[in-house]
Parts: sequence; C-alpha cells; structure tokens
Amino acid sequence: MPGAAAPVAIPLPWRDPLCAFAPLSAEPYALLLGPGGGPAGGRWSLVLARPDDIHEASGPGALDGLPPLAPVPGPVPPLPFLGGHAGLACYELGASLEPVPRLEGSSWPDLAFGHYPCVALFDHHKEALWVVGPDTEKAQRFAALLGDAPLPEPAPPAAAALRRLNSRVQIEGAVAKVRALIAAGDIFQANISQGFAVDLAGPEDALTCFHRLCRQSPAPFGGFFRRSADQVLVSNSPERFFAVTAEGLVKTSPIKGTRPRHQQTARDRALAQALLRSAKDRAENLMIVDLMRNDLARVCRPGSVQVAALCALRSFANVHHLVSTVTGQLAPGKTARDVLAACFPAGSITGAPKVRAMQIIAAMEGRARGPYCGALGYISRHGAADFSVLIRTAEHVRHGAGWQWRFRTGGGIVADSDPAMEYAEMLDKARALCRAAGAEP
Repeated sequence: MPGAAAPVAIPLPWRDPLCAFAPLSAEPYALLLGPGGGPAGGRWSLVLARPDDIHEASGPGALDGLPPLAPVPGPVPPLPFLGGHAGLACYELGASLEPVPRLEGSSWPDLAFGHYPCVALFDHHKEALWVVGPDTEKAQRFAALLGDAPLPEPAPPAAAALRRLNSRVQIEGAVAKVRALIAAGDIFQANISQGFAVDLAGPEDALTCFHRLCRQSPAPFGGFFRRSADQVLVSNSPERFFAVTAEGLVKTSPIKGTRPRHQQTARDRALAQALLRSAKDRAENLMIVDLMRNDLARVCRPGSVQVAALCALRSFANVHHLVSTVTGQLAPGKTARDVLAACFPAGSITGAPKVRAMQIIAAMEGRARGPYCGALGYISRHGAADFSVLIRTAEHVRHGAGWQWRFRTGGGIVADSDPAMEYAEMLDKARALCRAAGAEP
C-alpha cells in the first residue's frame, strides 16, 4: 500500500510478559505468544491486543481472504513483528487446502486472525522490551495498557475429574488398523489422537490455568488466545511449525519421537539414549522430514531446501523429543502466507503421505480437531512470520455453570508401532495439561 509509514519502536523497562499481558487478557482477541524462553528456543514473546480488524473464515478461500499487509518502507528494525496479522488456524483449514473430509464438532472458525497495529516485544536473551506502533502516539497509548506488577504464584488447582473421550481399546484398535493399512501399502505413517475433558473445579480463570501450566512445564512456543469471553485457547507447545525471516529464510522444526522424563538422573539419561537409538522413532522422524522438504519445495527456490539438523535430542519438562530442522529460501514472489498454505497442517501431526494420512485420521477420529494440531502465530508486515504447532494445547471453554478444558494428544503410528506403547505415550503427553487443570491422566 503506497504511503504506509515506518513503524515506531519505544523501549520500556523489562518485565515478565505474562505480567504485561494480564490487564489485557480478558479482552477479545488478546493474544500472548511465547511466554518465556525454553530449552529449544523461545527468544521472543509478543503481547498483542485491540486489533483494528478481525478476519474469521471457514471453508474454501478462508486463507485467501486474509487482507494484504501494508509493506514497511525504508530500513527495517531488527524486530520480529512490526504490525500485521496474528492468530489461529484450526486443523480444519486443511480441509479447504487438501481433498479431505470436513468433520463437524468444533465451534472455532478455520481462521481467526486479527490485524494488530501495535505490539509489545520481549527479547528474553537481552531482557529488553519494545512497544512498536504505526506512530509514536499509538505506541505510547499501547504501552500504557501493559501491566508491570508481578503476578502472584498460581495456587495449586483443586482436584478435578478427567474424562477420557476414547477408551484404551478404541485407541489400541485404531493403532492396529493403521498398522494394517501400512502393511497393505496404503500409507507410511498416520498420527492418531485421543480426546480428554476436565471439568475445572471452582472459578478457574484461563489466565491462572495458563500461568500454572507455564510454571509447571515451560516450553518455548506457548500461547494464550482469547477469542471471546467464553472461548480461550491455552497452549504449551514445544514445536515450531515454521518461521520466516524478513529476508525470506524459512525454517521448520518437526518433532517425532518421544520418551517420558524421569526424576532419577540415571534413568532419565537412559530414556533419552534409548530414544536416540530407537530405529522406530528415527524412521518416524525421517518420514516427516521428507514430507516437510517436499512441502517447502513448493514455495522455495529450487535447490535451497536443506536438512540443517536431523533427529536432534531436545529435553522438555515432561518428555524427551527428537527434533529435526529443515530450511529453505523463499522463491521470488512467495510470502509467509504461501508457506502456510503449502505446509498446513504440519506433517508431524498428520503423517505421510499427508493427504492420505488426513483422510485416515478423519475416518478413525470421526470428529473435528478444532485448534488441536492447527497453528498459532503471526505474519508481520515486513515479511517475517512464526507459527507453533498446536500440540499440548487446551480449549478453555464455558461448560454449563463452570469451565472445562478440552484437549487431545496423539502419536505417529508406523509399521512397528506397539499399540500399548502408543497409548502410554499419549498419556505421557497429556500429563502437563492434566496437572495444570488438577487432574491425573
């Protein structure tokens, strides 16, 4: 758009991003991305609120309808977000991008994005804070909205009952069916999930639950997104979907391969080493690396897509993971929105080949996933973008007179998957969300 102004960046005293976000957290479209550092990244946190436009859409053309962004004139400051789009893409967006069934059962739109002219940016490496806005007046007004008082430590949750929406027999049966499809040559891998619901005890507000989750189980790509008074998303994801720099460098970091953590150091180390030696988990990871290479090749310069890291061990609060990194350089004329369209949903939560895996997931699960396995992140007007994969993610929604957490956990099924072990892995992945809600998996 001609005549667009250069953004203004105002430095502010350092504070915890969650403290800064707290006064805004009850507002519709309040969004916090990355509430802290972490063992695998998490340099930046973003506080976004009061968008000047909202784009909600479902079905064909949902992503195409996202309005274009005004470019940034002149030199660009070295900051990740200078105003632009941010929000949620639900798993069902994939049904408008690929020939897969659209399932019912989600109250979320495929896309829920706001256009945010202002942002608070927290650099955890330097403990530096800036507020960016289209002009000094608007940046200062936004800065005045931020909190600076430390938040009290969240109290332990009251005991709450967990409901498993799928039985052990159902999940182990689904794993066996996927293995049969693999043996028949129909597919290489599919990611099957199971559902959980927790009726929260007492008036547990979403921010307190999120605060507790972050304290108990820090992860590099957390997020809090309030769509409305009755519908909030809380995420504690360890996985980046993709990031794009202003210069067009794309990076995606698929996770495949999991072992639980252990309190005893020697046992914990043994579990990590077993994961590194596991031929099954390595094969699972390699399949998704190949899938992501193919997806990125659709929007990157020929020959630029490379595997920067393969099956690297990353240890989080509750689990060890194998994480790979694939990079590429955007082709001329391609943008972060093209990356989202080419790669969504992430291959690590579908399987390979992707379209057939998504068809099998739909047949096995029979219900919309909603935010789970979608993406949360931003696209800045200077071309940079960053999205997480929405795993370790719960919907905090009104349920009758109280509140409920709804979430899913899954696992990639390959030829030598053991149904009992896959079921146990899904429970390991549910542990952090259950604990934050006062339940036991």
